[in-house]
Amino acid sequence: MLRSLSSAEFRWLFYSNCAFFFVVQAQFVTRMFLAWDLTDSESALATIGLAFTIPMILGSLVSGAVTDRIDKKWLMILGQLALISTESVVLGLLVVDKLAFWHLVGLSLINGCAFPFLMPARTAVIFDMVPPAHGANAMALTNSLVSATRIVGPAIMGFVLDFYGVITTYVAAVALHAIALLFLLPIPK
Repeated sequence: MLRSLSSAEFRWLFYSNCAFFFVVQAQFVTRMFLAWDLTDSESALATIGLAFTIPMILGSLVSGAVTDRIDKKWLMILGQLALISTESVVLGLLVVDKLAFWHLVGLSLINGCAFPFLMPARTAVIFDMVPPAHGANAMALTNSLVSATRIVGPAIMGFVLDFYGVITTYVAAVALHAIALLFLLPIPK
């Protein structure tokens, strides 16, 4: 059941994916909470969702072709750096109490631009890391991880948000994105 984890390269990617997918799913809750907290408006939730989704849809039209032509490791690293940067900006603005709704919209646009490149790269690189006989197992593990983080990430981050506040959730988000980045570094080109 875990035979694809016998590949050291895939293990590093899997660990990176654990942190990455957990924080990605968890931040949907946090970002929506912030949008509501800043505006008390239901349409603000839709605006954040659209700001994130529209660039994802448009980027997905070219991301597969770009991913096939660019080194996937560096594409993942650049995407992680973009996410660390945007989450750090939100964290900094929260700390100095200067976060405005338009910041969330703009940073969601940037995140939405990164995702269509990060996701295919994280998937396509799997087949370069495991023997062909382990490819289906590696994909099954990765898909199981994504499904599990869809449940666990928002639930845990919701509790962190409730008990420790929004700044702590963003500290955790930046830390998890940094961990996801660090686990990518040992992966060869």
